Amino acid sequence: MTLIIVVSISRTVLFAIIKRFTFIVFVVALGFQAATSMHFLARNELLNSNTIGYMLAPYLIFLFMSRSTWIYRIPVFIVGACLIYVTGATTTLVGFLGLPIFMYVFNIFKHPRFIFSTLLLFGFVVIAIPVIYPSPVFESLFTHRDILWSVYYHHTSESAQAFLLGTDEWKVETHWSRYIRRAKSS
Repeated sequence: MTLIIVVSISRTVLFAIIKRFTFIVFVVALGFQAATSMHFLARNELLNSNTIGYMLAPYLIFLFMSRSTWIYRIPVFIVGACLIYVTGATTTLVGFLGLPIFMYVFNIFKHPRFIFSTLLLFGFVVIAIPVIYPSPVFESLFTHRDILWSVYYHHTSESAQAFLLGTDEWKVETHWSRYIRRAKSS
């Protein structure tokens, strides 16, 4: 249904809707961050700090990409990086800081399939490194997501079918300490 609605709306109207929606989400995230900074809310009380940073990023990316010259992009980039840094969303910050590099590479190569394939491969490598070589640096950078990735990796590496097609089951793992110990001892 969503696809039909998106396809039937003109590009300019869709662009305006997305711009307004990302701005509203940006303002809400700023409100949560302000309430957290002024101690009206405890950190991660209603929204996780990663969520707040993730809510700030789309509008900041839109502002950054919609500016035609670097004179306007640099202040947006600096203010955006500072806002995301204040939230404590380190993964979003790393992604936001990598945006100019991605844009530069995209403009040079002009082969979207190659760039997106490379980006996917880079994403798999970034996830695989903390799973294979656990470290406190990765734990703090990825805010303990590496533990989730380790659990997923161990479940999918049990068989070729699980690796290729998934585990085809939902189960609650009650022995998290087994994965945490295994990840730390590796």
